[in-house]
Amino acid sequence: MCIIIEQRPGGDDQDQATVWDCARTCSAWFASDSFPKDYWQGKRVLELGAGTGLCGLVLGKLGARVTITELPELLPVLEKNVQLNHLQDHCFVKSLPWGEHNAPPVQEWFNTPYDVVVAVEVAYSVGVHDILVQTMAAASGPQTAIYVGQEHRWRDVDAWFLEELDKSFNLTTVPFDQLPPAYRSKTSSVYSLTLKASPLPIGAGEGEDARAEQEQDQDQEEEEEEEMVLGPRDPFHCPKLTKKLQQLALEKSKLEQHHDLAPAPLAIQQVGVVFFGA
Repeated sequence: MCIIIEQRPGGDDQDQATVWDCARTCSAWFASDSFPKDYWQGKRVLELGAGTGLCGLVLGKLGARVTITELPELLPVLEKNVQLNHLQDHCFVKSLPWGEHNAPPVQEWFNTPYDVVVAVEVAYSVGVHDILVQTMAAASGPQTAIYVGQEHRWRDVDAWFLEELDKSFNLTTVPFDQLPPAYRSKTSSVYSLTLKASPLPIGAGEGEDARAEQEQDQDQEEEEEEEMVLGPRDPFHCPKLTKKLQQLALEKSKLEQHHDLAPAPLAIQQVGVVFFGA
């Protein structure tokens, strides 16, 4: 499979209009034999924070009907990439600022629940986690498969994001040995999520002073233990889920002893990204 991507290598929005490594990892996984043959055929997919649209374009090539969403200023990049890959019948570009899924313009096309929701490299700022998760939950139903890919840049931001996801979703980590070897990276994770039967409302638990007092001593003990293992934390530290992250780090360390996890080089033409085996 060959996907042609045009990046925007400059300007204020250059981060959004760039192919990130984790997008390549997720795209290669979607196109691998980890999924049954014709699994994607006819699936209704919503991609959030699509950037250049790599993941959505790959799924479109595999037969899905993909709504690829971004902020308004990034839509020209997405529309160009859909055209470059001749996927106008499978990929549809829409504006969707997170948290605005109930706005009238969005409601005209936001037909939920989707079969699959994809969000890759979206947890870059703590300030958007809550509205991102709100939109993810609004797009999902009990049978929706949600896939989230994330490169680990800031330990505390990762922990905060996982905590926010835990309010609405059941989360498991896709094992490294299920990811295509050429696209594995020790700095990235892919998560598989399902919507909880009764998602925790945004803001639930705030002001529960009695519970907070009971957990204070335990949190302090976990923080001290974490600093001994992982080093000092930054001002945005979130103590919850620390043990889970430590366990994931240990699992990755074991896998690294048995696999070559160096990221595969990105093949660049215009940019051209080539996946083999699908």
